[in-house]
Amino acid sequence: MPHASPSPGRPASRALAVPLLGALLAAGCGGDQRPDPVPLSAGYEVPPLEAGPWRLPAEGWPGWSLEPLGSGDGVTAVLDTPLEAWERGPLDGVWVLPLPVPLLRPTDAVLLLDDVEAPRFPLGQALPSPAEVEANRGRWLAAGSQIWLSAPEPPQRAQVRLTLPLGELGPFGWRLRLPQLSANGIPLTMGQPRRIDFAPSAVERELRVATWSAANAEVADGQPVTFRFDVDGREAARFEQAATFVGSRTTRCIEIPAGARSVTLTVDGPPCLAAAIDPWIDVPRARSDDTRPDIVVFLADTLRADMLAAYRDDDPGAGPMPGVDALAARSRVYLGARSNAPWTLPSQASLLTGLPPLGHGAINSGRSLPDALPRLAALLQEAGYRTAAVTEGVYVSADYGLDRGFAVFDERSRSVERTVETALAELRDDDPRPLLLYVQSYRAHAPYHAGPDGPLPDVAARLRPGLGPRLRDAALLDPSLDPRGLDEAGLAGVFRGVVERDWDLYVASAKALDSALAPLWSALDERAVPTFTVFTSDHGEEFGEHDGASHGHALWEELIRIPLFIHGPDIAPGFDPTTVSLLDLTPTIASWAGVEPDPRWVGVPLGGASAGSAAFAWACTSAEHPESRAIVAGVDKWIEWDEPQRLQHFDLELDPNEWAPTPVESPSPTLEALQARQRALSVPPAVAPRRAVLGPEARARLRALGYAADED
Repeated sequence: MPHASPSPGRPASRALAVPLLGALLAAGCGGDQRPDPVPLSAGYEVPPLEAGPWRLPAEGWPGWSLEPLGSGDGVTAVLDTPLEAWERGPLDGVWVLPLPVPLLRPTDAVLLLDDVEAPRFPLGQALPSPAEVEANRGRWLAAGSQIWLSAPEPPQRAQVRLTLPLGELGPFGWRLRLPQLSANGIPLTMGQPRRIDFAPSAVERELRVATWSAANAEVADGQPVTFRFDVDGREAARFEQAATFVGSRTTRCIEIPAGARSVTLTVDGPPCLAAAIDPWIDVPRARSDDTRPDIVVFLADTLRADMLAAYRDDDPGAGPMPGVDALAARSRVYLGARSNAPWTLPSQASLLTGLPPLGHGAINSGRSLPDALPRLAALLQEAGYRTAAVTEGVYVSADYGLDRGFAVFDERSRSVERTVETALAELRDDDPRPLLLYVQSYRAHAPYHAGPDGPLPDVAARLRPGLGPRLRDAALLDPSLDPRGLDEAGLAGVFRGVVERDWDLYVASAKALDSALAPLWSALDERAVPTFTVFTSDHGEEFGEHDGASHGHALWEELIRIPLFIHGPDIAPGFDPTTVSLLDLTPTIASWAGVEPDPRWVGVPLGGASAGSAAFAWACTSAEHPESRAIVAGVDKWIEWDEPQRLQHFDLELDPNEWAPTPVESPSPTLEALQARQRALSVPPAVAPRRAVLGPEARARLRALGYAADED
């Protein structure tokens, strides 16, 4: 094979040694054992560029160069843009410049006109309206893969400076933060070979790695991105993949001969972002060599428990989700499952950290999980699991710290069908390590919309929940009516119309989710590897039962009662009425993986001797102190309100709609003990939550889902 030699103008990258994590081979240590796997991103730090700026060798890009940013903090790509590079935009007075790579943040781009930095549109603003274009002459903004400039004519001389993301050192080595992807790995800068040294072995091994690249396909003009792997200075493998703006990831396997000591990675082709994702070296193994089970968690965001037949005591074929019902019929169904918060961020953060909402602190849109908190995925990764997440972003994202512990965290706004396709790719990867796969979808979340099967009026009418007294007595009015000028009764009638229309769309959304999940269930049924499957939700949705709508505002059953069932080896199918919560799922998953629970976790493994005493929930969106707290123990439920202050009891067997509360004047010893337990679980974390920093696109996505961004 040919020797690798630096191209003209390319300084060789500094070599960095990666320590071998376990004992070396028999040849080196006198024993008869195989070497431990070597994660190449562990101990790796991106070296600073040794010189610059210099030109990249990409053909057709004479104006594209790189230069250091600070002292090893990153790389700046410099693009000199000729007049002809600008295109007329969709609005009069707007000129558009296509960028060669996607931006992680809009602030990663700087536009210089005649060597002077041009002013931006106000930060946080999305694409401008015609009036905003006129009012902001000479200003610009970055949007995805483009720069928009408000100017009567395109600039004669302009330069764009793009900060290329390199990542940071994390608990498992170098951590990449890329557009729509957060992962363990090594950033690959064009023109900069990355060399990693490691301890030699007396036997052949293999390097398993996923090559990732993102480029503007229109700008790349058909050129592929080329990845080259040199072992001890000799070319060992070369791969090409298409330039795609959303980023493409492909798993590769490269032979590492006995005695090899280094791998050098190089990327060429059109200007792009590129990385080696989750690279590790090991002797060839089969998945069957490790008897630990795979674990797959699917979380259907905003899905009410009564969308599943088991929670309605109904025929599995009579509702909107027959596919999920069929899997539930072969699973252990927890009829008393509750979420610990009535909206996405605190609820899923509790599942992934094992801590109650006030204990982890991510209780509003401006808070991100502190790095120091425990992570379920991190414990499994330390134990040798391949940890991957496929989400639809927004709150379930790196912006909010939910990516920590996952070796690969793929987050993007996409259809549930694309989410399932990505999850299937993770399942079909022939990686020999056991897998923890976390999948989340907003398909049942507002804005609701029907799927290919259209509305289900008969099913929706049969399952329609009872309305609260204010809406029940209101005359049903067309939801499209203009509410201006209507009296209170008229407004209630319009609101009732909106609620009933949205219910029909919500049921149709549940049906569409069910249809999209069919390939996932089929793939899991066909797996030869022992696999635990979890299906659950993070909260429900209100449709007028207590004269309200949506979620996040209260702790009624329609908001915190969730579906939860588990399927897998030695799991007996059937119904379990035990009161449990998502906090109990965290140690359950750890036990399946054979991992000791973190001592800070508060849940109890499902099926354990002490499981099912009570479930606790908190409604808090914008303050340290929750607006309300709930305790559920069997058929008894208590809700404590702050405004006005009151404590109410509900017998869920006699009053499942929670329409007939009983005031609690003097708590019983049992209730006092439960309240003391909830107070103990309400202690804020020792490390303050980080402030979530969101870009315009993330803010727009939050608003589209009905949330207000950056509350604190």
